Amino acid sequence: MKKSSTHSTFKPPKQRAMHLIGVVCALFAVVCYGEQFQPKVTKVTGDGSYNLQAFDDSTTLLRSVNDEISISSDNGVTWKTLKDVKSHLAHIDPFHSHTRAFAPSSEDLGTIYYTDDMGNSWDEMTIEVPPDMVVETFPCEILTHPKEKDYLIAKCWVCNKEFTHCARTSYISTDCGKEFRSVDEEFTADVDCKFAFDKSVICLQTQAGTSAVQSKLLYTEDLGVSFSEYKDFKGSMVSSFEVLDSWIVAFTLADKFNRDSNKNLWVSYDGKSFKKAYMPTQLRNADLSNVFEDSFGKIFLPIINSGMASEVLVSDSKGLKFSPLTWRNIGEGTRIAQLKYLKGTLLAEFYELMHKQMKVIPSETKISFDGGYSWQNLKVVDPDNKDKYSCDIEDVENCSLHTVTEFHESNVPTPGIMMKKGYVSDDSNRNFDDMAMFITTDGGHSWRKTLDFPAVFAYGDFGNVLVACPINPDSDGDPQSEIYYSLDQGNTWTEYHLKSPLVPDELFSTTPDGSGVNFVLRGEQPGSWSKKAKSILYAIDFNEVFDGAKCKDDDLEDFLVAKGECINGAKYKFSRRRADAECLIRQPFVDLESKEEICPQCTEKDYECAFEFSRTSDNKCEPDYMLLALSEKCKETSQKNLEMEPMQVTKNNKCLRKLDILPVKVNCKPQSEGADITVKENQFDSNIIFYQYFETMADETVIIG
Repeated sequence: MKKSSTHSTFKPPKQRAMHLIGVVCALFAVVCYGEQFQPKVTKVTGDGSYNLQAFDDSTTLLRSVNDEISISSDNGVTWKTLKDVKSHLAHIDPFHSHTRAFAPSSEDLGTIYYTDDMGNSWDEMTIEVPPDMVVETFPCEILTHPKEKDYLIAKCWVCNKEFTHCARTSYISTDCGKEFRSVDEEFTADVDCKFAFDKSVICLQTQAGTSAVQSKLLYTEDLGVSFSEYKDFKGSMVSSFEVLDSWIVAFTLADKFNRDSNKNLWVSYDGKSFKKAYMPTQLRNADLSNVFEDSFGKIFLPIINSGMASEVLVSDSKGLKFSPLTWRNIGEGTRIAQLKYLKGTLLAEFYELMHKQMKVIPSETKISFDGGYSWQNLKVVDPDNKDKYSCDIEDVENCSLHTVTEFHESNVPTPGIMMKKGYVSDDSNRNFDDMAMFITTDGGHSWRKTLDFPAVFAYGDFGNVLVACPINPDSDGDPQSEIYYSLDQGNTWTEYHLKSPLVPDELFSTTPDGSGVNFVLRGEQPGSWSKKAKSILYAIDFNEVFDGAKCKDDDLEDFLVAKGECINGAKYKFSRRRADAECLIRQPFVDLESKEEICPQCTEKDYECAFEFSRTSDNKCEPDYMLLALSEKCKETSQKNLEMEPMQVTKNNKCLRKLDILPVKVNCKPQSEGADITVKENQFDSNIIFYQYFETMADETVIIG
């Protein structure tokens, strides 16, 4: 084991020789306390190890090893195979993660193994199909209810025995899988069901077989005994739907004969009725698989182009009016995510197409601390290394941190401490050799380089223990594989040599809530891809660090989210350990929680434009006549002119003293311009099963069959 220098970044051996003072400091640290501690590291080998998961608030892990499932009850130190569970893939229930997991049978696709005691015992549930049908192609997928453990939905591919017809159907159980009821007993349609609010279930039934696909969006409030069809979609083709925390959203096709036609978005807040939302653009490429809701209830809808989001639309707090996020889109793709534990904080990455002369995808990263109201570049504050960057880091508009990472790494339970792989650039010079690890300890307001190489990483004790493993074992100038760990929020790092070299796949905290100090490093032996993969696991234990000292009140400090600014009418703060304190929080299995302070005075940031108004470039809410034509207020009155307040406080906002908003007079019935639109109806005696149209300046032919 070696101690690093006290510089903010770890230096490879050649660079370390140039920092004599840092080496002396490191030696002093070893004499004082460093040599007294090293993590307990246990090596575990196994063929083809993957799918590592942890039960919440426990020391129990599951993993897949070739065609079997293994279990550990000691944070990955020892493992045993579940011989009676004929499955190779288990997943822990996301809503009941303390005890329950499912594992589809590898021998019978209609059978699912399950445990409700963290893997100590397993039982079976079976999806019964008619004698002339079989479950085929893929194992059945199990969905669970957020609150009621006995409520399950199973999604299965069911085929006739001749395999001339297959349908993906859904089953509902109210007794934890003892019995399942099919939503479609005839198996003539694809049925996709999801749990909605309370005990309701929503199902999309799609009837294929003709060019004009027929669909019904159904709901049941008695868990499948009876179903009702939403009347809002009469005559429409519902193509997909998604259930969010506060909303249910659905797409309908403007042209049911053409799956690539423009889409309309519908929104429901109660699961019983839908309203059509206003969109500022056509939604041909929108995809609900990427839609998400932020912590204040706004809906974010990425517009997909060539597999990546090229634009992001965001709703108002009532979910019915969407507008594009205001930023300069520098690339062909966009990824955006909210940081779960930092309310109001969003991170967006923009990607260009890969340039042949570059080893890394060109990107740009922006961050918002006010729920997307405003955006800024990632500011690098690194005075010790400022002359080593290729651009002037004090010029944040033109020189900033560009991150290249997976967004699940952002939703870690730490109070403002976050690491990212990335590089600093002004867009003129970008290369993979510049990739490094950067850290923020103030929730994203400022960043500094903390390691000179990209790494897989994990957090423990709410960010007071940081562990990293170089993605390329040679990237730190040392061919031997090692891990690095920091006990002071990334200010200094200690190197620990591993017994056997590996190429890391993941570094995993065994405590999903972030409170623990045990980790598992999973990887492959170098060169093992050319033969049967030999996996290596290292179980890493930091429980004895600082001689087991637990932090006291004077070791703690307050961390203010968004630097103490009001976000949606409230301020949020966490209590966290000071970076230089020689102790840990040591509250295993306790969730990270913030303290809330209600803001007494509302500001303009607590308001949004009313439905009939749009925000201008100078940030004012002005009447929008396209929205006035859709306004319920205008439809309900016979008057031509109405007085309306241009701004409204956002839904669920907690600020106390509201602003005085002066109403403005608007014209509900503006004079139409141009010629009138005429509609002619053609009736046919036969059923239309397809049509094709040619819409050009020279040809408007329609072919109907």
